[in-house]
Amino acid sequence: MFRFSAICRVWYIVWVRAWLRPVQSSIHLNSLGNFNGIFVTSMDEVKLLGVKIDKQLKFDNHVSDLCKKTSRQVNALSRIRNIANEESKNTLYKTFVLSNFNYCATLWHFCSNKSVMKMEKLNKRALRVVFDDYSSSYCELLKILNNKCLFSGREKCIIHTVVKCTQNLVPSYLRSLFQSRSNMLITRSKNIIIQPKVRTTRYGLNSLRYEGARLWNKMDNNMKTDNYDDFKILLKNYQKECQCNVCIFCKILHL
Repeated sequence: MFRFSAICRVWYIVWVRAWLRPVQSSIHLNSLGNFNGIFVTSMDEVKLLGVKIDKQLKFDNHVSDLCKKTSRQVNALSRIRNIANEESKNTLYKTFVLSNFNYCATLWHFCSNKSVMKMEKLNKRALRVVFDDYSSSYCELLKILNNKCLFSGREKCIIHTVVKCTQNLVPSYLRSLFQSRSNMLITRSKNIIIQPKVRTTRYGLNSLRYEGARLWNKMDNNMKTDNYDDFKILLKNYQKECQCNVCIFCKILHL
């Protein structure tokens, strides 16, 4: 019961991240508030279930602590690289290093590009230790592991969340995040989700509600199946492609 309650609290934070908008207020940030006789003071940052949530939802401090913790684990893995075989190092990498990057990744996905590149560089260093390969590119190391970059993996998590919301597999307060467009004209695309109108980047474009709809609408029609089990298989084999050499995804692949 406690674990279920904790998971619901994390999903509630995701819902707030998707809907929150900056509000102009004359109240000082650190002022006290009286709620039913209980004095409450605001904080610049709180830690909930291992995730640091700052007042501006940048999550850069959380990513910084995450990279420090993961870097120590990579250093420990490097010290035994001549003792353990590749299979053992790969298991340790997935158990400790990769699990850190995947924990609540949907929540802090919209961190700064600097933090994104910091995590990818650290993941690249970990893969070099695992395969004892210090000459291949990041993209080549990922192909050896038959895996995707961290950024692409988080995008898949967002798409997975969209599907669960549309198929009513999540709590009720999350189902209203994504709504299918009705009375559509005959087009090449199907199962289109409404993209909300936004006015800011941090709280608009970089929100779960907007980004989830954008990623879902860009997917091929053959992946938009109503069968949840079939969709999970298709999503697992889905490979994002881009050749613009401008976006953050292309910059990651050229590390």
